[in-house]
Amino acid sequence: MINSQQTQIPFVINQPGIEVRQPIGLSDYYGIIMNLLGADGPYRNLPLAETGKGVFLYIGQLDKPNLIGLIEEGGRWTVLDVYKQLVSFKDLDRTLSYSDLGNHFLLKARLDRLILAWERQRWEKQLARRASRALK
Repeated sequence: MINSQQTQIPFVINQPGIEVRQPIGLSDYYGIIMNLLGADGPYRNLPLAETGKGVFLYIGQLDKPNLIGLIEEGGRWTVLDVYKQLVSFKDLDRTLSYSDLGNHFLLKARLDRLILAWERQRWEKQLARRASRALK
């Protein structure tokens, strides 16, 4: 089950001028810390308050998950049970079958963002595998 216990991990920064207005995940911590230390790299000067991305979660294997979820700004939770094809909008306390989303354009857009986040994670994993093989 994807729930708030997997996402409410304390991260305290005592640095003036740092403002995070969106959910962040553990994978974001490294970039934030490196940015604060002034290191060069792709994590430098991350526009933390403006990226618009959410925190992607999954249960099972990334390529064959049981559940995938996305937590977006404002506490909007979208969770897809891949096998049952049920979509939960936890902030709305609403669950619909995938086939019933056709008339709910805003909810369908949230599911689309979740699926795109999943695709992005799978693609990045594939690229990392290829790069690892190329180095051998």
